[in-house]
Amino acid sequence: MIITSVVSTLTDVSIATPPLPLLGFLLGSIGVGVGLYLIMGGALYLRYYLLRPKEATRWKCQAERWPSSAMRRYDLKLGLFNITLGSLVSGLLAHAVAAGRFPHGAYVQLSGRNPLLALGSGVAYFFLIDLLLYWAHRIYHRPALFRSIHRFHHRNTTPTPFTAFAMHPIEFLTYESLSVLPLLVLPVYAPVAIAVLLYSHFMALVQHSGIHIRMPLPGVPVSLFHDDHHRHFHVNYGQNLALWDRIFGSLRRHGRRYGVEVFGGQGTPASDAAEFHDFVDYFSPRT
Repeated sequence: MIITSVVSTLTDVSIATPPLPLLGFLLGSIGVGVGLYLIMGGALYLRYYLLRPKEATRWKCQAERWPSSAMRRYDLKLGLFNITLGSLVSGLLAHAVAAGRFPHGAYVQLSGRNPLLALGSGVAYFFLIDLLLYWAHRIYHRPALFRSIHRFHHRNTTPTPFTAFAMHPIEFLTYESLSVLPLLVLPVYAPVAIAVLLYSHFMALVQHSGIHIRMPLPGVPVSLFHDDHHRHFHVNYGQNLALWDRIFGSLRRHGRRYGVEVFGGQGTPASDAAEFHDFVDYFSPRT
C-alpha cells in the first residue's frame, strides 16, 4: 500500500546505497501494509465486536444491525487482496523513487530547506489528496460506476474496520494512485508525507469501524459520518474531513430521504416540507 512504499523509500534512501533490491521493497511493503491493516483493524474489532457485543447500544453506530459471518469474511478477504495488490504496485513505485527517477518529487533530506515550508507543503498535500479522494469517491457514486464497481464496497451496510479496503480492485487502485502520484511531482518532505498517509490509513479504519469514535481534531467528523454513508449510500463522500461535503452540498441533511436509488448526494425531500434542511451535526461526541 502507499504508506509502506513511502516508508520503504525513506528508509532505503537514508541507510542503503544503492537502495535495496526490488524484492526488498516488495516484501517490506506487503509486510507493513498487511500488518497495519490486521493490527489496527483487529484491535478495534477485538475490543468491541468480540469483547463487548452485549453493550452494543453504548458503542455501535447501528446497534440493531450486524453484518453476517459471510459478509465479515468477504470484507476481510477482499481487503487483504487489495492491500497486497496495492503494496506490490507501490513497492515498484517506491523502488523507482529511491533510484532517483523522480528528482522533483518527495525528498528525504531537510538540510538546506525551510522547515516551515516543509510543514506547509505537507499540509497542502493533505488537503489536496483529501479533495481528490472526495471527488473520486463521488464520481464512483454516479449510477453506472456505482452499479458496476462501487457497489462491491457497499455490500456491507453496517461496516466494521475490515470494510475499509473491501472494494473493487480498480477502485482501490484509483484511490492509491491519487494518494501517491502527487509525491512524484510535489516537493513534500517524506516524513511529513508518511504522517499524512498513516493518518489517512488510520482514519479509513476508524470511519468504517461502525463504532462511535470522535477524534479530538478540528474539522474531523465523528465516525457516524461515514457509517451514515454506508447506511444511506449517496451522501457523505469525504475521506478525512466533512469540509468538502459541506462545500459541495453532499453532507447529509435532516428531513431529506436517501437510499440506494437516490443518486446525487443531496437526497430528496422526505415530506412536503422545505426543500433543504439543516446539516446533520457530525462533530458532537454522540450525534
